[in-house]
Amino acid sequence: CEFNGYKFGAHQPFSLTKIDGLDLPTIRTGDSPRPRDHGSFAGLDLMGEREVTFEGELQKDGVSFAHALQEAEKGFQSTGMTELPLWVNHPSHGVLAMMARVRKRQIPIDITFALGQLAKTIVLFGATDPRVYAATVSTVINATVPNHTMKFPLAFPFGFGGGSYVATATLNNTGTKEMRPRITIEESLGPVIWNESTNQAIGFELEIPAGAKLVLDSDIHSALYYSPGSSVGVDAMQAIAPGSEWWNLPIGSSVINFLSGTGTTEGKATVEWAPAFTL
Repeated sequence: CEFNGYKFGAHQPFSLTKIDGLDLPTIRTGDSPRPRDHGSFAGLDLMGEREVTFEGELQKDGVSFAHALQEAEKGFQSTGMTELPLWVNHPSHGVLAMMARVRKRQIPIDITFALGQLAKTIVLFGATDPRVYAATVSTVINATVPNHTMKFPLAFPFGFGGGSYVATATLNNTGTKEMRPRITIEESLGPVIWNESTNQAIGFELEIPAGAKLVLDSDIHSALYYSPGSSVGVDAMQAIAPGSEWWNLPIGSSVINFLSGTGTTEGKATVEWAPAFTL
C-alpha cells in the first residue's frame, strides 16, 4: 500500500493485520416512509462515501523506532480538501487506487510504545468517490482524417462543415462501474467529442491554438482553458455548444469520435480513464 509517498504493508515498518472498507460502501437510500401504510416508497439507492481502515503494527525502521514513527506521522497527514491516490494491492484484483484523505490516525501510547519497540496503529481514510480504479490509461486521438462524414445524432444541433478532421478510438472499461474520464484537447477549432455508444456528445465553440489546451473533467462537469504558456486555467463553460451532454464511460467498450476544426486544423484529444470497480 502507498499514500502520499509513504509505503506500508508487507516488509514495511508499518505492517498490516487488517484492512476494512474495500468492499461495498454504505448505500445512501432515497426511500421515503409511507405516511398511512406499512413500509416505504422505493427511492434511488446510491453509494455513499467510502471509508477504509488500516490496522497494523509500527516497528523500528533501518534507523530507529522514533524515525519510523516520524515517517508515519508525515505520511498520514490531513490534506484539507485535496484527495491523493491511495494504492492497495488487492489479492484478487491486483493494484487498485482510490482518491482519499486521512480522516484519523490513532497511535496509542502503551507499554510497548514506551519501550520503543512497537506501536499499534490505526489509520482511517475517507474517499468521496466510492469507486476503486485499476491503472490509469491515456488514449490519444489524433483527428487526421479530413472531409469525413460522421453520423452524429440527428437532433444534435451542431453544424459540421466540409474539411473537418475526425478520428475514432475504442475505450474498454473492464471494471464493474461506469467512470468519468478527463479529456485534454489541443490545437482545435470547435472541437466535439462524441460517445457513439451512449449517443451523447459535448462540443465547444472555441478556437484552441498551438500551445493552448482545453481540459474537460466529466466528473465535476468543468472546462478549463489554458492559454499558450500559461499554467492557470480559465473557466470555458460559456463556450459550450448548445445541446451538449456530458457523458461517462459505461461498463464495456465505448466508441469515441473526435471532430476538430474546419480547413487545416487537425487537433488532438487525450482521454485519461481507468477501469472502475466496487468490490
